[in-house]
Amino acid sequence: MSQSIYAAKNFHIAGIVYSSEDDSRLRQDEDILAERARTTGETRRMVERYMNRIPARMQRIIKYKLFERESWDTVAARLGGDKTGDAIRKEFDNFVGKETKI
Repeated sequence: MSQSIYAAKNFHIAGIVYSSEDDSRLRQDEDILAERARTTGETRRMVERYMNRIPARMQRIIKYKLFERESWDTVAARLGGDKTGDAIRKEFDNFVGKETKI
C-alpha cells in the first residue's frame, strides 16, 4: 500500500500599503500621460502633413539630421553630390529661415 507524505509549509504574503491619496495621485498621473499621448499624436500628424508639403530633398535632410541625428557631413554624404556638410547646413538654415517668415 502506497502512503502519501504530507509536509507542512508556511507562506508569508506581503504587499504595499495603498491609500486613497496614492489612488488619487495615480489617477492624476494617468490623466497627464493620456493628455501627453493625445498631444504627441496631434504633433506627429502635424509634422507628417508639413513634411509632405516640402521638397523631397529637404524632407531627406530633415530626416537624416533631425530624426536620425546624423552629423552634417554624414547628411551630405548620404545625399550624394559634391556639397559639404557645411553647405547642407546652410541650405537647411536658409530653408528654415524662409519657412519661419511665412
